[in-house]
Amino acid sequence: MKFKDIAIKNFKVNLKKYLSYFLCSGFSVTIFFMYSTILFNRSINDSGDKEIINMVFYISLVVIALFSIFFINYAHTAFIKSRYKEFGIYMTLGMTTKDIRKIILIENLLIIFSSLISGLVTGLLFSRLFQMIVASILDIENLSYAINSFSFVLSISLFAFIFLIVLIFSRAAASKFEIGELLKKSRENEREIKSRILPGILGITVLALSLISFVCISEYDELNSNMIVVVPHILVIFAGGYMTISFMGMAVMCMMKKNPKRYFKNLLVLTEITHKFNQNKKIIFVLSILSSMIVFFVASPFSLYSLSEKISGINQPHHLEFASVYNANKINEQTLEDIFKESPTKLKSETKVEFLSLKFKTDENATDILGAKPVISQSRYNQLTKSNLSLQKGEVFNAITAWQPGTFGISKGKTLSLTAGETSVNFHVVDSARAPWVSSGNSFPSNSGLVLNDGDYAALKEKIISTNIGTYYIFDFDNWKGTGKAIESLKAELNQPNKQNPLGLNESQKMLTVLSRLETYDTLKRAYSMFMFVTTVMGILFFIAAGSVLFFKQYTEIGSAKEKFYKLFKIGITKKEARKILSKELAVTFFAPLIFGSIMGYAFIYFMTHLVGGQDVMTEFMQNATKVVFGYFVFQAGFFLVTRKKYVGEVLEKF
Repeated sequence: MKFKDIAIKNFKVNLKKYLSYFLCSGFSVTIFFMYSTILFNRSINDSGDKEIINMVFYISLVVIALFSIFFINYAHTAFIKSRYKEFGIYMTLGMTTKDIRKIILIENLLIIFSSLISGLVTGLLFSRLFQMIVASILDIENLSYAINSFSFVLSISLFAFIFLIVLIFSRAAASKFEIGELLKKSRENEREIKSRILPGILGITVLALSLISFVCISEYDELNSNMIVVVPHILVIFAGGYMTISFMGMAVMCMMKKNPKRYFKNLLVLTEITHKFNQNKKIIFVLSILSSMIVFFVASPFSLYSLSEKISGINQPHHLEFASVYNANKINEQTLEDIFKESPTKLKSETKVEFLSLKFKTDENATDILGAKPVISQSRYNQLTKSNLSLQKGEVFNAITAWQPGTFGISKGKTLSLTAGETSVNFHVVDSARAPWVSSGNSFPSNSGLVLNDGDYAALKEKIISTNIGTYYIFDFDNWKGTGKAIESLKAELNQPNKQNPLGLNESQKMLTVLSRLETYDTLKRAYSMFMFVTTVMGILFFIAAGSVLFFKQYTEIGSAKEKFYKLFKIGITKKEARKILSKELAVTFFAPLIFGSIMGYAFIYFMTHLVGGQDVMTEFMQNATKVVFGYFVFQAGFFLVTRKKYVGEVLEKF
């Protein structure tokens, strides 16, 4: 038999193993290509949501690229490991490592080219549907379907690099093949497992304490934005998870031994599950992290989309508002009255709030988008926000309104300098925290507002020019969803004087625009739906990957499982008992990563919600996250049942 005949025969025998590796590679190429077509589509990029699209899809492409490296490398490694015994026999019959490397190279090149071509073709077929869905979410009319050459270049370049790395590593591994080692690989996991309870208890303790500590620091702005605090906590969570996964099975066995009757009744099941857990601990750990990412990436946007109306009410507490300052957005009362008379929904209340626009300087040289802060008096702040703030002369309170973490250079205990006319006055920052403001943070664009003692406020007001004394106009209606016409009329009216540029307004000052809850709701809903769609596709990708990894792992162990249960049949085990053992060990392998991943995913969601100031929707956020986790369990259960049927059927088919 010639080398060519051996290669062809080898290909036919290992067709199923080739198919697994091929599908993993082709699937990764398809998903990456589909996402890249969105990034380079001019019709979508020229829409008003260009920044959102670029941010979401750049992040998505990076995540998919990193994931593909792991996924394809794992599929290739599993493919090679499943054939160690076969390669050992070939070398026993006279093949050299050079011949083995040649076989692996030919097989890999065939799979690489076929998966790359099929992945690009499949991506090309589905990219139109993908672009149409994205355009529908973003309300883009007359979408021009296009496939940019950069999508092909980027996809081919990335996966050519990944496959090249895979080939280099496989060649290096094949050069070290030895007959004895290859033939011994199938028995390397049959080492005796020592039962120890302390490492398991220590792992559970570390995981529990690190999660509790992580949840605690999430609630403090000074800590949750400090990467020196956050990153070590995440690493300790992962370390505790790995310790728990590695030693929990042995700890359970030790505790079960305290009840000899129950222990010996379930001895075979316990030892088999513990052995499986110990054998697959690295895979279970990696899949636990992958599961936490699935929960986080799918549950977060789903919760945001479900809560978009409530979040719009938090971000935009009033139905319609704008700030008039620097001679911009000037409007008379009669014009306002005429606009609201024509509105389909009735005006319920109107509030005017005076504020001062003052330049500021901090010890940390912080800046804001307009280079100034809105400042109001203590009595007016307490009246409008139902607060009980008490400030002494020379003190200032910084009410943070931005969703980003941090104090933006105005920290508690620091000195803040405010400029009024030619005078700069220093104030002591008594506190800097997330707090309600008299208006939304964007009607006068700023990440925070300042509150001063009434006397200090009056003194500064006398020193500044009149154009720096502004007014918040705040309106509430019977039905905010019916304010569309009033918003359009008000914007049209305010744009006329602003276009005249009375004081030479710069671009940042032109950001004094009309804000409405209706537009905020529409923007959030569109952005969250886009985010949810993109991350859900990624979540499905991760889910398929996790299931595939588990399937490949079980598939590569079918041979050793057959041998093991053949020996057990000889000593009297029944087929029903064997099926029960196999089902239980598969259930542990399939659901353990999901349980650990869900716990970590909840912690990450809790942390992120606090980080962006979402405490007001925490309960609903977690409830929606639970729906996603439940759905994940249902899908995993379905995948488990399919895998169990195939795996158990193949292991026990001849018994």
